[in-house]
Amino acid sequence: MVSELYRKNKNQRDAYSSPWPKKEAIMIRIWEVVWTLFVRWLPKPFYRWHIFLLKLFGAHISGHPFIAPTARIYAPWLLTVGDRSCIATRSEIYNLGPVIIKERVTIAQYAYICNGSHDLSDNKLPLVVGDVVIDKEKQLCCLLCADFSTKEISVVTQQSIPTIYQRKTNIRKKLGMEEKEGIVEFIKSI
Repeated sequence: MVSELYRKNKNQRDAYSSPWPKKEAIMIRIWEVVWTLFVRWLPKPFYRWHIFLLKLFGAHISGHPFIAPTARIYAPWLLTVGDRSCIATRSEIYNLGPVIIKERVTIAQYAYICNGSHDLSDNKLPLVVGDVVIDKEKQLCCLLCADFSTKEISVVTQQSIPTIYQRKTNIRKKLGMEEKEGIVEFIKSI
C-alpha cells in the first residue's frame, strides 16, 4: 500500500539538479559498489552476510528473512524487512522512499517495486515518493485481483494451499464478508 506522495527534496532548484542530498547520493554509490563486490556473486548460503551488510548500511531487519544475493536494493537505509520474509532472485526494490516489507511476505523473482516518480506537472520535475507497506493480506488481495488461482498463489508465496484458504477466510472476517463471498468482487465494488 502506498501512502500520500511527497517531494523528496522541497528545495530542488530545477529539472537538472539532484533531488538527493549529497550525503545520500554518495551513500547510494558506495552501497552499489559494496553490494557488487561483496555480495552479488556469492552463493545463497551466505545470506547472513547479505543481511549483515544491509544492516551495516541502515536497513531495519528483524528475525530471519532471506534476501537473495542477486536481489537489488537501491537504498538500504530506507528498507524494513520483517521476520521470515523473502526478497527473491533478481527482484528489485527501487526504494526512493521508505519500503516496509512485513513478516512472512515473499517478493517473487524478477519483481520490481518502485515508490517514486517525477511530478510532470511541474517544470522542475521534482521527485515524488510515497511510503510502501507490503503485508501478507495486501499481497494476497493483489494476487487475487490479478486473477491468480489459489494454487498459483501457493507457489508464488511459498505457502501451502490450506494456508492460502485460511488467509482468505481471515481477510473475509476482517472485511465483514460472508464465507462464500468473492474477495475480488468485494474489492472491485469499493
